[in-house]
Amino acid sequence: MNRSDRRRAGRANRRATPAAAITRADAELLLANGDLTRAEQAYRLVVATDDTDLEARAALADVVARREAYDEAEAILDAMRREYPDDPRPLVGLGLVRRLQGRIDEAVAEFRRALRLDATNVVAVRGIGVCLLETDRTTEALTWLERAFEIEPTSLQTRAFLARAYGYVDRFDDAEEIFGRFVSSNPEEVPTPYICDYLMFLVNADATDRGGALIEELESRELGEVERVAFNTNRAFYAFNRGDLEAGWKAYRATWGPSRRPNRSFDVPRWQGEDLTHKRIVCWGEQGIGDDILMASAIPDLIARAGHVEIQPEPRLASLFTRSFPDATVVPHEKRVHADGPEHVDADFHTSMFDAASWLRPSYASFPENDPLLVPHPTRAAYWNDRIAALGSGLRVGLSWRSRLMTADRKRWYPPLDEWTEIFAVPGIVWINLQYDNPQGELLDIEERYGVKIHDFHDIDLMNDFDEVAALSSNLDVVVAPSNAVSQLTAAIGTETWELSMRGVEFYLGLDHDPWRRAKRLFLRPVDAPWGATLETVGDALRQRQTVTPSTPSN
Repeated sequence: MNRSDRRRAGRANRRATPAAAITRADAELLLANGDLTRAEQAYRLVVATDDTDLEARAALADVVARREAYDEAEAILDAMRREYPDDPRPLVGLGLVRRLQGRIDEAVAEFRRALRLDATNVVAVRGIGVCLLETDRTTEALTWLERAFEIEPTSLQTRAFLARAYGYVDRFDDAEEIFGRFVSSNPEEVPTPYICDYLMFLVNADATDRGGALIEELESRELGEVERVAFNTNRAFYAFNRGDLEAGWKAYRATWGPSRRPNRSFDVPRWQGEDLTHKRIVCWGEQGIGDDILMASAIPDLIARAGHVEIQPEPRLASLFTRSFPDATVVPHEKRVHADGPEHVDADFHTSMFDAASWLRPSYASFPENDPLLVPHPTRAAYWNDRIAALGSGLRVGLSWRSRLMTADRKRWYPPLDEWTEIFAVPGIVWINLQYDNPQGELLDIEERYGVKIHDFHDIDLMNDFDEVAALSSNLDVVVAPSNAVSQLTAAIGTETWELSMRGVEFYLGLDHDPWRRAKRLFLRPVDAPWGATLETVGDALRQRQTVTPSTPSN
């Protein structure tokens, strides 16, 4: 779509367009802006006017598949294939459908069939690159996406995916060259999702000194529900990275809507900062378990303000929260189980933990200094002290190195084990495994590669028994971990926690330390540097820490 087409389609996106005047360019921009309902309507009108427009028919199948009407989408493409057996576009369309279904290998196979008919079909080439990117084959993906860019350098979609792939391997200068400069210089002509992508790119690149004009551009647009949620999510993270808590929390609360938040609804109002004197409020977990532990710092404030607080964490946190917040009622809730309609609660308000934090932590000064937040079981803590003492003398260091979810876009946040040389070279450490999710193979690799023993207690479920993990971790001198559930838990119980992270973590609010936890120390990797120097700093800190803690077992 050239520049004049985008201008005309943009006008169509902002006002009603007579059916007879709808063109494929109008439909393309509606689709690019995420307005699937109107895009489908527009494509149907285009196809009804000219059923030889195979681009429109294939795009219609894509839009239909996005609302999970896969049978209808395949019927459209099958009809195209029968009518035009030598045309690659039905095969490309089927590849797109298979990707939406999560059938990645089949999607790649369809794209390859299309390329046998037309080796320069940019959608097929890009499609293979995107499939490889989504299955953690970034190096291969880059080859295909760069090839797609060579075929059609004017494609903004190709530029966006290529920039995303560059970001996964920290090639931010290349991403800026290929994508960022175009978006920055032509914001009025760029569809909303691409501007949102670029705002998140700026956060990941720790480059939020620019981007204000893009936010102003999006604020001037009439956004649909999906666009609005995406914009506010990225605007929130952008503001947090700049240290603008007021704007960040305001934008984050605005992500509340059918397309993103919440994942539960209730028959009482959502709390929006009202006076809670003599009121009852339900506070429920919304995000991953590590995020909920982080935001739980707001719970004591709620308890102090309200007549009664009912906390609904996921079951793995129930016993720990019950002990830690004795003045509240704890009712565990499985996040994957949702009611068909609004849930009935005996309360005046409800709030997610994130929303509660947004009202109770409006500024840096509002963060408390009352670590620890969570209380391990004292009897179990004493038990684990004896178990660890039996391992011998030395600095007791808990260890975790990854998240359970290790997609291509997340890997850059976690230092690979083959770069931990400087840490495992520190002598006299009693290493304790805290890595969940079946790490036995990795533990053997560490022992063979570095010659160190990581003690792994097989009678504790590190994945699910957070109360027992808290009791174990309370006996450690230091925990070294990335930003995951382990680092959030151990810091919340007051154990000295060294988190391996990068600049740009949205809820650290633009700081070089964690404002939520005094027990946590951040070791931040610059976005344009490998992990080596950061891990060397951690190794030096461990040696220094050994001079503080005597190398004798506890009694």
